[in-house]
Amino acid sequence: MRPISCSSSEFRLEGDYLLGGLFALHEIDTVTPVFNPETTECFRHSTSKSGYEMLQLMRFAVEEINNSTTLLPNVSLGYDIFDHCSNTRNFHSVLSFISKNGSIKPQQKLNYQPKVIALTGPYGSSRTISVAPLITMDLIPMVNYGASSYVLSDKLQYPSYVRTIPSNKDLIEMTIQILRWFGWNWVAFLSSQQDLDGLNLFNKYIRNTGICLAYQEGLSLNANYSQTLKKIDELKINVIVIFAWPQYADKIIKAAIANNIQDKVWIASQHWAMNKQLPSEPGIRKIGTIIGITENLLSLPGFNEFVYKAKGTTDVGHNDRAENEVQGKSKICNQVCDYCSLLTAEEIINENPTYSFAIYSAIYTIAHALHKVLQCDMNKCNKNTMVKPYMSPSTPELGWMPSFSVSSQRPLRNSNWSGPPPEGPTRSRLDEWYLPGRRQAPRQRSAPFFPEVHDELTKSWRAPYSAHLRTSSAALSSVDGSQEKGYEQLPPLDEAVASHLCPPAAVGWKNKRALPSKLCRTTSAMAGRAYTSAGQAASALHTMAILKVFQAKLLHSLDESSPSDPAFCDLRSATDLALRATKATAQVIGRSMANLVVLERHLWLNLTEIKESDKVAFLDAPVSPSSLFGPAVEGFTEHFTAAQKSSQAMRHFLPKRSTSALSRPRTAPTQHQSKPVPSTPQAAPPEEQHPARPTRRTKPPRRQGPRQRIVLDPMPSKSS
Repeated sequence: MRPISCSSSEFRLEGDYLLGGLFALHEIDTVTPVFNPETTECFRHSTSKSGYEMLQLMRFAVEEINNSTTLLPNVSLGYDIFDHCSNTRNFHSVLSFISKNGSIKPQQKLNYQPKVIALTGPYGSSRTISVAPLITMDLIPMVNYGASSYVLSDKLQYPSYVRTIPSNKDLIEMTIQILRWFGWNWVAFLSSQQDLDGLNLFNKYIRNTGICLAYQEGLSLNANYSQTLKKIDELKINVIVIFAWPQYADKIIKAAIANNIQDKVWIASQHWAMNKQLPSEPGIRKIGTIIGITENLLSLPGFNEFVYKAKGTTDVGHNDRAENEVQGKSKICNQVCDYCSLLTAEEIINENPTYSFAIYSAIYTIAHALHKVLQCDMNKCNKNTMVKPYMSPSTPELGWMPSFSVSSQRPLRNSNWSGPPPEGPTRSRLDEWYLPGRRQAPRQRSAPFFPEVHDELTKSWRAPYSAHLRTSSAALSSVDGSQEKGYEQLPPLDEAVASHLCPPAAVGWKNKRALPSKLCRTTSAMAGRAYTSAGQAASALHTMAILKVFQAKLLHSLDESSPSDPAFCDLRSATDLALRATKATAQVIGRSMANLVVLERHLWLNLTEIKESDKVAFLDAPVSPSSLFGPAVEGFTEHFTAAQKSSQAMRHFLPKRSTSALSRPRTAPTQHQSKPVPSTPQAAPPEEQHPARPTRRTKPPRRQGPRQRIVLDPMPSKSS
């Protein structure tokens, strides 16, 4: 079959080496089912002015390179550009790129020369993933400007794919950094159904950050955006992350305005952060604050002049030719743009500049790679070199690196960006690196029995009293500073406690502080041996943890390539499970060592007469490697000393009356001493009245039974 010829001055340019370009000049708003095998005719769908601006940027970069006298001095670049508007039904352009003279012969590996030596595009991760296998199977360099999916970083699946924009991984990390900076931990995340990579990464990286994803949804173009926003508002969510293409973000923001959604914080991904139409929407300021994440925008000198020149040379004849091409079968080539000739230069220049430098850099990346392959100098290139696509370096060195800038279309209220970001929850290196967190992980069954481990564990069970631990690799069970950390032996008894509870043990520095009874000494010795064994296990666990963390870091360094081999994925999971088991083992060993310290304290406290309830304060004191009772003894000593000093001070400044002075009766004046005043106005009953005191005391007779009560200073009776 004869190949269809598609030609247009804006879509095609002849040159020594041809580059491919895929740009979305149209967008499909509604996806409809297809019942016949047919390609998508992009010109029948909605227009996309930003796609036409991207096309002009590629044309500008190629023209600038062709005019350069140093990059490719005697070599000219051409291009073949297609309108790429569908995720799955735009393969005509890709098949055209990998064909030669209208046919594809993949069996000719060495002599096969495809139509293009490299290409850029398409826009969007889903579209790129659908066509990338056809491009990269022949190692044709695919330098993308608008696909940020982290899946495309897999060099095993896409060996010749590179990009000039940050991946979703970088964008999601920046989004989380902003959320943590302001302490926003109750958020919603909206993305498109075609690109859920950002949502998956967000769920992965918010673990152990304190951020709660209260609502998430992958939207389609036909979704009920008003219903989605109402759900978010009912959940009292004030921070909404929109990680989607511009057409999705446009529908979400307009729905928020229509539904009177107010005072929210909207975090815009790079895809729509620099949208210039949304800020002019009526009522946009009522919805709240919009924070956009994008790259540093760099101006391209000469681009505006190029656009004015291109629009000035577009005449009616060219438009007529384009219309004539649409009438025939050439309309399926997707190299037609009806509205493009109607756009003014100002409309093109004022379009979204997010991907301008990315497209410009993509073309220059290919040119620098070709410069290296052709061995160019300042004057000429070796055109006799046969250039194959796979000869172009797939990762050419660039003199720039993508950097981030946070732009806000409206300043935030009550916010301060000075100083470092707030500290989030600390993450242990023993936490999972790949598996979901403990809260989200499914319940796991018990591990299978491992006979070899059981054999090693029961070696000391045959003679438990006389067994000694001998390890084949002593270096693996030793750790720096083990003695200072309290791994080698039980903490020694405090000197003050030893001198008080067991004075003979504290006499002389050579005497060992031992318990007085043989039974207690044997129990203490067994506890010491158990503690030493547990300490050696803790030291060996340090070595295991270091090796496992090192293994996890090695796997994490390979994460950029994201190998999808099942064995590699199993290795990641096994590493995380081993780290989880190491963490649990450390906690169990720590509890065992703490219980042995409590046992030793209990043996010494039995020598005291304090109550069992009072022993708890000593038994539950924190473990200190330097002393058995640790800070508990020092605390009680300081408390007693302070109380004693306080009591002495009170006795000095506020002397207390003696007991005899308090018990002596109060006497009346001398002139009334013969007639003392009774304590009560009524006379006492006759049986309780005492006789008058005799002048001479007589010895009372001895009587049997209880001793007579002695009354101090009895009250004399009234005289009649």
